[in-house]
Amino acid sequence: MRIEEIRRQNLIWLIEQDYQGIDANLARALAIQASQISRIFSSNPAHRRNVGRNLAQKIERITGKPDGWMDLVHEFVDYEAGIQRTRHAPAEKRPPLPHSNVATVPPIKRVVPLIGWNEAGRWSEIKDGQQALEKYLCPVECSEHTYVLRVTGISMEPRFRDGELIFIDPAVPPEHGKFVIVRLEADQEPVFRQLIIEGGRRYLKALNEDWPERVTELGESAVYCGGVIFKGEKI
Repeated sequence: MRIEEIRRQNLIWLIEQDYQGIDANLARALAIQASQISRIFSSNPAHRRNVGRNLAQKIERITGKPDGWMDLVHEFVDYEAGIQRTRHAPAEKRPPLPHSNVATVPPIKRVVPLIGWNEAGRWSEIKDGQQALEKYLCPVECSEHTYVLRVTGISMEPRFRDGELIFIDPAVPPEHGKFVIVRLEADQEPVFRQLIIEGGRRYLKALNEDWPERVTELGESAVYCGGVIFKGEKI
């Protein structure tokens, strides 16, 4: 199978799984015209556009896939479907405009503590956030063990910047694509990365393209400390 067709079918899978089957949703995330996506699936060979390597790399970055993911054959993608979409994407529905011009404030769910990174690795051993000097209101549903960390460093830029607050819930399952806090070794401070699960193996990925060793495989001794649920916006 040609690489162009592999990328095309991988793109179909991504749109169906992560973007409600709507080309325009992915185009918006990529900051490109929706027509640039729809031409990839054109039934007219004269008008059809291939997914070039530059676009493939941009899609991998935006969707949190490992470098080269678009070029690989995955067991969960149907490569026998040809170039046709598995279903036609419906027109994107927009929510009705509110009658009031006052923005709705999301309900506050819980007051949670700001803790240090060294505490995050053993948070289950600390009772009720008694050692926290600051507490914040979490506007999304969370468990009683939720805590707040202040981002340090630039490994997760541009999405997460140094000094920003992130809300972590240990009850969030460690699923593919989630932003997570993980302690790699028992005596180490946890790290903040994106979790990648590929072929039954687990990896941690730094979002900063200039970060050395952006992708690290997780060993059996790694300890999951929670997933990011809020950072001024729902994650």
